[in-house]
Amino acid sequence: MADSSIDLLALNREILLNPKAAGSNELVALLELEKPGLEFLCPLAKAIYLFETNRPDRVNPSEALLSCAIVDYTFSGLPGSEDPLDILEEVSHTIKTTFGDQEILLRFKSTGGMIYCTGFWSDYLRSAWATKWPLDLLSSPQDFVASLFLILDESCSETSPGAYPTDKGEFLGSMTYALVGINDKNIDGPEYSNMGCEDGWEGLSDHYDQRCLGARIDSEGQMCWLHYIDEHDAKSLGIWAKRDEAIGVNSDYPEWVSKKVSKEDMEATWISPDHLQSSYSQGSLAVEESTSALLAFGCGTDWEPGYSEYDDDQADAKGDELIFDPMTPPLMEIPIQRGANSLPDELVVFVPYIMKLHQMQN
Repeated sequence: MADSSIDLLALNREILLNPKAAGSNELVALLELEKPGLEFLCPLAKAIYLFETNRPDRVNPSEALLSCAIVDYTFSGLPGSEDPLDILEEVSHTIKTTFGDQEILLRFKSTGGMIYCTGFWSDYLRSAWATKWPLDLLSSPQDFVASLFLILDESCSETSPGAYPTDKGEFLGSMTYALVGINDKNIDGPEYSNMGCEDGWEGLSDHYDQRCLGARIDSEGQMCWLHYIDEHDAKSLGIWAKRDEAIGVNSDYPEWVSKKVSKEDMEATWISPDHLQSSYSQGSLAVEESTSALLAFGCGTDWEPGYSEYDDDQADAKGDELIFDPMTPPLMEIPIQRGANSLPDELVVFVPYIMKLHQMQN
């Protein structure tokens, strides 16, 4: 029986939608006569069919679990969308420096905005394959769902900030950096913004002379962190000097600055936009929690025979290459929400098979 005229995707979906009936599917039985390797079935449908026909010894658990995933498109945009994707990063970062013999830590809270014009950015796609699901918790639905979403959050916990100011390239980038603290002192410091086509400082001290206000594209505008410390804070930081040891009243620095501070240390108190961006790129990115996702079952609609031919070792080596392409929909999608107390009805149907696959792996 030739399968060129058979809708294999529909056949695979039929098995996923009604797995209990897979063993009595006459069309699958006929196709198996010609193709005993069942390569016309995606890995999950194949596993279900083999379970239902009492041939668990032929099931490849790794392969089957690697065709199931939880996916969150909230932050990446939807595949195929033509709407621009607007991404906002919130980053905490620091600049370490010294002043005299004291170590100084400048703390910043910054945001980076990126408008990605193609509508889908795979770097921000959150997903976790079923091999990483907390399957031991399936008997406790609330805990299982909570752990699933924690895994989604953790999947991007080590992601580095990617925004930078630009008005050309794959995205439009705008940045805002704000000085919020020095060592353990919280302060209301200045803010520098760079929209890619224009930049500037806000909140610079009007008590001292400034170096370029930053209202130009060469990004030479700078700020001096000494301008945002009063005498009391200077004492607590250990950088205050007595009157006869201080530089006194001047237009550049606070009068309590010690005469002994080197020219190099004084110069290092000026922070440039380049310093800010370098610090930002190494900062800690705030992770917004995933609140809704899709449980995806079966390979994508671009699935083709061959994926089911790998053995366990090859499946492990191939890794994510066995997963459906996120640019194509899986054979079956089940919405799931963070905080749910029960499993979706459609998922309950899969639980016995997923548990068998999990047990075979362990």
